[in-house]
Amino acid sequence: MKISNKEIALLGLLNEKPMHGYEIEQEVYNRDMRFWTEISLSSIYKVLKKLEAKGYVRSKVRLTTNNVAQKVDTITAIGKKALRESIAKLFTEFDHHRWEVDLAISNLNSLSGDEAEICINAYIVKMEELLKGYGELQKYLVVNGCKAFRQALAIRPQFLYKAEIEWAKGYLKIIKEAK
Repeated sequence: MKISNKEIALLGLLNEKPMHGYEIEQEVYNRDMRFWTEISLSSIYKVLKKLEAKGYVRSKVRLTTNNVAQKVDTITAIGKKALRESIAKLFTEFDHHRWEVDLAISNLNSLSGDEAEICINAYIVKMEELLKGYGELQKYLVVNGCKAFRQALAIRPQFLYKAEIEWAKGYLKIIKEAK
């Protein structure tokens, strides 16, 4: 049974430890998961309900130290199996990546040569800012002893941004030569 990206994200968190909805929300926020998943605050509880209906999650109500009832979700053995299968598929059956900049590139002929240069230079500056930010994030994760899989979320984008910068600089040369 195919599971959505939202379901994979939540099962991944619950695979680390049982959590209640607010705890999950805090993990999503603290890990900046909204930048690389489709999870939103409003979807967490809906997705948990779907996962429970599929048998991937089991819920249990517990009392907190303040005597408040709290619903805690735990991944089941079936949920762990579905998570493992889905992770393996993500490495080989991923969606084609769409970069909005491709729409700008495909319409670059609408700009003058000077305007195109300005836009490509601005793109390079933005990519360099993002590259620097992810480099700083990587250092932070290393210093704080985060596991390799978490560090990978800071390392992989650096390679992508380096490649984009290299492409943009090469394309900028082409634009300048065409003038």
